[in-house]
Amino acid sequence: MSRPAASDAQPTNDRQGRRRHASRLQAVSVRPPLHTYIAQLWERRHFIKMQAWANAMSQHRGTFLGNLWLIAAPLLDGLMYYAIFGIIFAGNRDVPNFFGFLIIGIFIFTFTARSVTSATRSIPSDKGLIRGFRFPRAALPLAAVWRELIAVLPVLYVLIILLLVVPPKASLGFTWLLLPFILLLQVIFNLGLGFIGARIGAQLPDFQQLIPYLVRAALYGSAVLFAVDRFDNHPPLGEIVRNNPLYLILDMNRSVLLYDDVPPLDSWLKLAAWAVGCLVFGLIFFWRAEVKYARTVLD
Repeated sequence: MSRPAASDAQPTNDRQGRRRHASRLQAVSVRPPLHTYIAQLWERRHFIKMQAWANAMSQHRGTFLGNLWLIAAPLLDGLMYYAIFGIIFAGNRDVPNFFGFLIIGIFIFTFTARSVTSATRSIPSDKGLIRGFRFPRAALPLAAVWRELIAVLPVLYVLIILLLVVPPKASLGFTWLLLPFILLLQVIFNLGLGFIGARIGAQLPDFQQLIPYLVRAALYGSAVLFAVDRFDNHPPLGEIVRNNPLYLILDMNRSVLLYDDVPPLDSWLKLAAWAVGCLVFGLIFFWRAEVKYARTVLD
C-alpha cells in the first residue's frame, strides 16, 4: 500500500489541531451560567477579602486621625442627632434610654447606608481592574460590602462600651449573644442591596447622585431617630414602616441590647425573608448584566 504524502497529511492534522484548540476557547463576552458564576466568585474569595481589607485600612489615609474616623464619624453623628432630637426637640420623652436608642439606630443604619453607597460606586471606581483583568464583576460590590463589615466591627465595640457606661446604662444580658446573628442577616441584606445598586450605578451614573437622598429617606422612614409610635396616626404608613427591613434590623438590635428581650419569631422570619430574597434577586439582577460592565467603563 502506498502511504499518503506528508504534504497531504499535514493540513489535515493542522485543521484537527485548530478545531481541538478552538473547542477549549471561551468567549470573554459570554455570561457564564449562574452556578459557574458563583463558583468563580468562591475561587476568588481570597482576592475579595484582601481587596476589602486594603481598602478599609486606606480609606482615611492622609488624615490626622486616620482609621479613628471609622469610630469618630458615627459617634459625632450620634451626638449631633442626640442634641437635636433629644435636647432641642425633647424627642426622648416617650423613649426610655433615648441616648442608647439613638446611637444604636445611627450606628447600625450607617452600616447599611455605607455598604449600599460603596457597592453602588464599586464598578465605576474600579475601572482599572475591569479593564485589566477577567473576573466575575460581582467581586467588586461583594468586596465593598465586606470592606464596610470590617470597618463597622470597631464601631460596634464602641457602641457596646457607650451603652454600658453612659447613663442610663444598659445591662449586659444573655440576649446580647444574639447580636452576631442579627448582624449576619444585615450583611446578607446589605449585599443584596449592594448588587442591585452596583448594576444601576454602573449603567446609570446619575443614580449615584440620588444615593444621599435615598439614604435620607430611609433614615426618616425606618424609625432611626424616633419611636415608631410616631406613625400610629397613619396606620397604613405605620404598617409599612414596621415591615421595613431596616426597621426590623434596628428594632431587633434595640431589643437585645437595650431591653434584654429576645426578638419574636415573626421578626426573625421577616428579616430572614427580606435578607435571602434581596440577596437572590440582587445577585441574579447583577449577573444578568455581567457582559455589559466592561463596555460601560470603556465608554
